[in-house]
Amino acid sequence: MPVETEKYVVKKNDNLWNIVKANDFPAKDWKIIYDAPYNKKFKKDHPNPDLIYKGAILFLPKWRKNSYVNILQ
Repeated sequence: MPVETEKYVVKKNDNLWNIVKANDFPAKDWKIIYDAPYNKKFKKDHPNPDLIYKGAILFLPKWRKNSYVNILQ
């Protein structure tokens, strides 16, 4: 079953840790979201996760409190 996602447009001075944390995920899960299949293009365009740029499109899973583990993959 595909994961339902929402688009996030990277803003100036954003980093993956802060984006993930600001969207109510544990900040440590930035790598799981970065590596997720729904972010394949983002990862290809940004092979170094420390170098992301304003205007880039990242997809975040829609929050599901009861199925948190499942939505990340």
